[in-house]
Amino acid sequence: MEIMIGQLIANGVVYGCIIALAAIGLSLSYRIMNFANFAHGDFLTLGAYLTLFFAATLNLGFPVACILAIPLTAAFAVALDLGVWRPMRSKGASRTAIMILSIGVSIAIRNLVIIFFRPDALRFPLPVSQGMNLGGIGNAYGAMAGGMIIGLAQEISTAFLPAEYKIAVSFAIMIAVLFFRPKGLLGG
Repeated sequence: MEIMIGQLIANGVVYGCIIALAAIGLSLSYRIMNFANFAHGDFLTLGAYLTLFFAATLNLGFPVACILAIPLTAAFAVALDLGVWRPMRSKGASRTAIMILSIGVSIAIRNLVIIFFRPDALRFPLPVSQGMNLGGIGNAYGAMAGGMIIGLAQEISTAFLPAEYKIAVSFAIMIAVLFFRPKGLLGG
């Protein structure tokens, strides 16, 4: 049991770092643009699939695949900013309009992944927004703490609960914390 718990903690730290990194990006995006970009997780999915494509299909090796996927994903994000987000901001679009646009961009990216990679492409279940909300919206340190708590809680919970409940565990923690601290652990 001790070895299993140790492995779950190690897995939780790794998964928590992934969630924290993504939550920090979402939190900074919120802080800069004053809205939560619903397409943020889909950019992560796109980057992951590009990495998988370069590593598995082209057999380039993981480090080279990452080196190729990162600038391609960033270039795609910059192109979307120039072609979609910036025109909306310059026209003074409301936060509601920009939020709806981000949902549309999210759906578009998701469908591009399905079209280019395969019809049964999976969306990576990163509870990024849970990490950001838990730590405090707009607070990068809070996002980091929230991501680590969510990652560790999800992995350690599998020692006591079926793995299917991992997402429910993170939602339960987020709801409990927000009930007592509505602005998150470190405020937003």
